[in-house]
Amino acid sequence: MAIAPVQAVVFDEPIGQEKRSYTPALVSLGVLYFMMGLITCLNDTLVPFFKKRIYLKLF
Repeated sequence: MAIAPVQAVVFDEPIGQEKRSYTPALVSLGVLYFMMGLITCLNDTLVPFFKKRIYLKLF
């Protein structure tokens, strides 16, 4: 069995560039995730309320 040579790959950042921060993007995704969950939970309670208030009928 032959053994292939292994070379180390080094990713150097160019001089003068800063590291990216993904914190704002992650916070935005977290907020949207929990907002969608809240809307989903409120859906069960708000639909009957709006049916009575707006006189919605089934098709």
